[in-house]
Amino acid sequence: MSLHEQPLLLEGYHVVSAFRYPAKLMYAAKLPPILTGMGLYMLAAGGIIGGGVFRGLVGLGDLVFIAVVVFSIDIIRGLIQRGVSRLLGYRISMYTLLIAPLEATFAVGRDQFFSRRDALLIAIAPFCLFLLASIPLLFRLPAMIAGVLAFVLVVNVLGEAWDAYFICWLLWRPRRTMLFTQSIFRLFVFEPEDNET
Repeated sequence: MSLHEQPLLLEGYHVVSAFRYPAKLMYAAKLPPILTGMGLYMLAAGGIIGGGVFRGLVGLGDLVFIAVVVFSIDIIRGLIQRGVSRLLGYRISMYTLLIAPLEATFAVGRDQFFSRRDALLIAIAPFCLFLLASIPLLFRLPAMIAGVLAFVLVVNVLGEAWDAYFICWLLWRPRRTMLFTQSIFRLFVFEPEDNET
């Protein structure tokens, strides 16, 4: 990392690295939702699973159905994370939401420091909301509503691989770690100079 790429220094901290998701994770993270979307499409097209919504989506055609599945994942996840970022007091960028399928996008707007704790809250928020949204499935819902809810939850939870990676990565960092979003592709990691966890 060259000096001109580094952000402003933070007193008591030093830049450790620039975080980036592994390139292979980008593709691996997309496979489960795509395969699930294709599987649900084939089951609905074959009449094995029913419901007006599934039949309506199948009627749109193969590519449209799969595109709806894949892109809705990033948009739903991105909206949740930007909402949490805003609640925590950070500036957010809706522009980055539109290019969410690209590698290493972050919910907090550029040129801001944010703590490891806040990063964990932002990253885990979609998991928590999807878990809460699954509670109605324990009760008797109309088949169409239950089908749509189950479909949205399954596909979105499967699409959370990069958040799971980011959460695990954050848990290995010292508690006082600070992050700096320089751009949608570059997240700098600052760790305390005293090496206290």
